[in-house]
Amino acid sequence: MNEYLNDALGEISDEKIAEAANGKKTKRVTFLKVASVACIVLAVAAAVVFMKADKPKIKDEQTQNQANLVVQTAAAEICPEKKWDEKESNEKYTELSFNGKTYLSTGMKAGKTEIGTKLGPAKAKGFDSYTDKIYETDCEVYTVGTFKSDFLVAVKFDTDGNTYSYKAEDWFPSDLKDFTDKLNFSENIKIDSDIILSSNSDVSASQIKLHENEALPNTVYRLLEACGKAKALEYTSDNMAKDGERILEFGVSSPLLSRYSLFLTISEDGYIMTNLVDVGVSFFVGKEAVKALFETADKTGGVKYVPTTALPNPSDVYMVDSIEVTEVYSEPSKEE
Repeated sequence: MNEYLNDALGEISDEKIAEAANGKKTKRVTFLKVASVACIVLAVAAAVVFMKADKPKIKDEQTQNQANLVVQTAAAEICPEKKWDEKESNEKYTELSFNGKTYLSTGMKAGKTEIGTKLGPAKAKGFDSYTDKIYETDCEVYTVGTFKSDFLVAVKFDTDGNTYSYKAEDWFPSDLKDFTDKLNFSENIKIDSDIILSSNSDVSASQIKLHENEALPNTVYRLLEACGKAKALEYTSDNMAKDGERILEFGVSSPLLSRYSLFLTISEDGYIMTNLVDVGVSFFVGKEAVKALFETADKTGGVKYVPTTALPNPSDVYMVDSIEVTEVYSEPSKEE
């Protein structure tokens, strides 16, 4: 990646990155954690925005547009779009109109056992960037799994006979109970074994990968169920973990929702945040509600996580926040 791209990425606002990636304006702040994405440039762009969110936004609209063009051009070079005839139906027709709502392709197929009741006919459309043409096709919509249809549906295309899942574009829950009910969270969403306890501040930063412990995911499921009245909040700087505050990052997954990284983050101050809703959503449940969860994490122990290709030295063991960790470094830092 050349120096011009690096410079541009450092100055693009988070809203503009979202617009450049999606080709349209976002209605709310898009909350993305890009741990593993298909396109390197978009991953770097999101990471830079996350790390440099406090930088002033570009005031010169022309400069901003030039920066956007750099990102789009680089993304196209690294992740060239397939030609129309090479795409599967859900890659061609990425937008679904059904019952007055817009749904977007998740990129995931739905198996025969996951397809439920037929809901009716619909129209799906897509854009071919090679020919600058918009295409539209008929399709059939079904319920999928045990998700509620105003959040997720299955779409069957006659063109290839396959069925794919589509997620409501602008769906936003009223509260935590609405969120868990529409997703049927405990049944449809798996909390993965990779759990990170982290603390980031201007002074220091640490990430600890916790040992596998079934008690942690189970505690999360109970927490979500017990705090159903917590109102859904748009993801803003006021509704997220504060500087220096400890947070637990849970990777979550569903075979029907996304091929990219999904997560649920819980702060010690009592915020629950997730990108399971496209625009990002948080719920404030309070410090007391999450206290037991962090106490369990403190007792679990783990390994200090520093991205590196070097192997850990088993002798480097010490305590951080009452958690035994193994420090992994590719080379000693200058501060040390």
